[in-house]
Amino acid sequence: MSSQASIKGLLNEFLEKNYLLKSNKLSVDESAQEFNALWASKTYFLNFSAGFNTTPSRSANREASDFEAGDFNNYNLSLNKTFNWGGEFSFNNRFNALKQINMFTQDISYSQNMGRDFLGKSFKLELAMANINKEKTEVIVKGANQALLQKFYMTFISAKFHRTMVNLQTEAKKRAVKRKDNIVKRVEAGILEKVDAYRAEIAVMAKEEDIKSARFSLNENLQEVSAGVHRKIQESEVPYFSLRKVVLPGEVKGDLESNFKVSEKKKEIKFIKENLKKIKRSFLPDINIRLSYKTEGSGFEVTDTLGEGNLGQGGKLAGSISLVIPLGYEQNKVDQASKRIALNRQQYQMKNLRSELDNMESGLKDRVEMVRKNIESATKRRRISAKTLEEQNRLYLKGRAPLDTVVIAEEQLILNEMRLAQFLLQLEQILVSQSIIYGDLENYLVSRGNN
Repeated sequence: MSSQASIKGLLNEFLEKNYLLKSNKLSVDESAQEFNALWASKTYFLNFSAGFNTTPSRSANREASDFEAGDFNNYNLSLNKTFNWGGEFSFNNRFNALKQINMFTQDISYSQNMGRDFLGKSFKLELAMANINKEKTEVIVKGANQALLQKFYMTFISAKFHRTMVNLQTEAKKRAVKRKDNIVKRVEAGILEKVDAYRAEIAVMAKEEDIKSARFSLNENLQEVSAGVHRKIQESEVPYFSLRKVVLPGEVKGDLESNFKVSEKKKEIKFIKENLKKIKRSFLPDINIRLSYKTEGSGFEVTDTLGEGNLGQGGKLAGSISLVIPLGYEQNKVDQASKRIALNRQQYQMKNLRSELDNMESGLKDRVEMVRKNIESATKRRRISAKTLEEQNRLYLKGRAPLDTVVIAEEQLILNEMRLAQFLLQLEQILVSQSIIYGDLENYLVSRGNN
């Protein structure tokens, strides 16, 4: 598997399997239930109740028929439905079974709000606010998931850096071992002194310590990466920075308006504006027009009573209008003033956020330019350092240079290689920060792979 495929594979694995990402996404589903609950409130409701009533005698002189006439059972069955356009439908059935007679009534009615909820405008505002809350939650979750992805990828490129350090120190050890073997042979031949062999052995031991230190840091990063994908990540799955043939990623482009904090602030402002619209409608009177049709029936037999009282028989048509006007609207005025203050505060915060992001964008672009120049310079220095070490080795083996100059050249090469790797790591980190302020980290990483 290529290193590019390895990085893209781990990123996709993290996005598909990470438990915290899945948990955050459930928050979106949960917030959608507020929107669904509003629609669910406009469903049919079937109500049934039954009871009995007895009127105990309060006088010993009351006739038995008087006592019996006060006893009855009652049954009520109703069907109700509210509509999103401000209307309400009701169908009611009431049956009373007295000792002497049965009574049955049916009525059907429809009421329409012609005031603050005319054509369901208040309900539509509630729907809009619930939908904005859902969208805001989606933005917050995307921002939280982007932060998780950032942490995972930063740990990954840190592992990439430390594996590069392991590789550099391993290569340096190989050179030290080769140098020590050559020195030992020359000591045995009497060309060099034993002190040179001792110093060469010390250099090898120092490189072994450097390898252990770099590997310790690498293992710490591997544990964190493993936690992100919930399986053990092997060292071979993490590539290292190529220092001999450096290929730099391209420029990161985006729109600050796509920043998740900006998007979240937009939703907050939009929610307050919708809330203000709802409060404005609360100043309108509550006007309801109601039409009803009612039939009544009574009789000694249940079947006769039900037949006489159903809607198919002659009934009474009635209409009414109700008007409710709160006097003063003091609470509504307080709510309105509070929401206007909140709106102004959010708008100022938005201006401040945009200003901060503009400064961040400018600063990140400057840092990218500076690091790219540093990488170009460090690449040249690494190449020169490698040639210098090669030349110092050649001169030392000819006896024309002391061992100190070889060791110094070796350390200079390692330092230059480490500096180059650090610059490559910095560039990765800055580019990630750039993609974050554009709210596009996932697309940037997945599409870029290891380029």
